[in-house]
Amino acid sequence: MKFFLALSGLVALGVAAPVDLPPAEMIFGGEKAYQGLFPFYVSVNLHFGNAIGSCGGSLLTPRHVLTAAHCNRKPSTNDSIVIMGLDTRREDPYATHGVQVRHVISAVNHKDFDKPHFLSNDLAVLTLAKPFDLTDYVQLTNIPVDDSELQKQYWATVCGFGAYKIENKTLYTSQDLLYAYVPLIDSKRCEKRYSLDENTQICAGMNGTGIGPGDSGGPLFMPRDGKNWQIGVASFISSVMTNQADYPGVYVRASSYCPWLTEKTNGEFQCGNAN
Repeated sequence: MKFFLALSGLVALGVAAPVDLPPAEMIFGGEKAYQGLFPFYVSVNLHFGNAIGSCGGSLLTPRHVLTAAHCNRKPSTNDSIVIMGLDTRREDPYATHGVQVRHVISAVNHKDFDKPHFLSNDLAVLTLAKPFDLTDYVQLTNIPVDDSELQKQYWATVCGFGAYKIENKTLYTSQDLLYAYVPLIDSKRCEKRYSLDENTQICAGMNGTGIGPGDSGGPLFMPRDGKNWQIGVASFISSVMTNQADYPGVYVRASSYCPWLTEKTNGEFQCGNAN
């Protein structure tokens, strides 16, 4: 049986996790993003005792963040925070121009998370104590009601602070927000590797380029008519991380959950028409 990795960066504070993999580059093949390039991206930091789960997310409404359910394993909401406008972790977010920090007061996973297959319905909505102020660096995500036309564009973008390098069996996470372009993978081809539902999951990636541990919950998106449209939420990869052409990254298909997102945001979020 192939070993799969959920992508949450759950590590003890400041410690890189050893893994038995060859040297590689992760948001392999990624480039550094500048502040405001992806203003809908959220850095999610959920506390679990003495550890922090580092994930990505996107802003549904000023008070609601979309992320992966496997990032939400009963965290302490008293200490959990989300950050927007962040392009580097090298500086204090509380003292960086354009960056906003908010506390999480509740986190709700999809009721069918992990059913019927491992990491099925891998979505969670976080509610914040205080809404974000929308600025040039902080914007809402756009999710289409129907992504069928968008998927014909083939190329999508991923971004995150996840792992970017494996060296001497140690996995290193990025201090900078990285992004990469990845091709969508045909669902029939992807189903040869995983138990998937093409109605609720999307595959993407190529050799040397794709998501890594720590990128969970982050957006997979495409441009159309002057907007970025989020079609996926990063969920998991195979242990063969560096060859995502044959072992693609798997994403939750966001458009399939529009009614659920509206419900969990008390009607504040609505999917849009990208066609």
